[in-house]
Amino acid sequence: MMPSFLLTSLLALPFAGVLGCLLLHEAWSLRISLGTLALFLFGSVASMLWLPVAAVDVASMFVLDTLAAPLLPVFALVHLLSHLGTAKTVTSTGYCIRSLLAAGLSALALCCHDEYVLLALLVLTVMLPLWELRERGRSSRAFVVYMSVFCMLLGASLLSGLSERTPLGVGLLLLALMVRGGVFPAHSWMPVLFTSATYGTSLLFVLPLMEILVIVRVLITTIPTWMLDIAGVLCLVSAVYAGDMDARYRRRTLPCICGVLRRAGTGANPGEPLLCLPVPEPDFAGDVRGHVAHRQRRYRSAVPVDVGCTRADRPRLLDPRT
Repeated sequence: MMPSFLLTSLLALPFAGVLGCLLLHEAWSLRISLGTLALFLFGSVASMLWLPVAAVDVASMFVLDTLAAPLLPVFALVHLLSHLGTAKTVTSTGYCIRSLLAAGLSALALCCHDEYVLLALLVLTVMLPLWELRERGRSSRAFVVYMSVFCMLLGASLLSGLSERTPLGVGLLLLALMVRGGVFPAHSWMPVLFTSATYGTSLLFVLPLMEILVIVRVLITTIPTWMLDIAGVLCLVSAVYAGDMDARYRRRTLPCICGVLRRAGTGANPGEPLLCLPVPEPDFAGDVRGHVAHRQRRYRSAVPVDVGCTRADRPRLLDPRT
């Protein structure tokens, strides 16, 4: 079994990076977060290769077992790559802190063997995208509504006898996990999150698939087969629906992108329309007429009759270029 102090040091590393971002100057936040995530990735790989792991059914709360050992470097790599792929214009101190907190909470959830602590960590991860949406001043109504439903279903499952693995408690927990995972028909919050928050925060909330981890840790041995079948069918429907929406979006945007690239070529005709898209021709004459009418109204209201303005001055005042 992995020594407890080494595991504690590895799991506490992202939170130490958060403390460094808070104490040091704002200009050092990006470097501290990248260095912390790189060191966290190195420690995860080293622990997987050289340190012994425990069994899956060990009684300790935080243990690197045979399930967590190969996944911990993957989680660390996902967080590091998403942080590297985010534009520097949005990597503020708050974003660096949220990225490190997401890495720390994901590592804790991966190594956790207590179901109540695992569910509490799952709820805490919901606060990170909400924090960013409020910080950026974006609308968070859809995200708050769906995550509130997730928390209510989670609480109802705990009150319905989840510890005794009653069918009602297990079913409510599965519904809560499907809402958090964006499974059809509870998927409307996911496009809102990806369009309102930064790409890194949205990706780190969705991609680790913490719902699958909860199912493996808590429900895999007690959940009825018909519940898993229904959840699997809904997941397939969500995948097909998302693929269809992506294909529709590509068919709508790809001709425009190709047309722009073709216009940007050396031998392109600037006046040529974008492929087969119904691009309306600009009404320059209508724009000029509207501008002239606006200048006429302005001229009639601003220049009184007795100012001595001659007829020869009126074309100059009505000229759209003046």
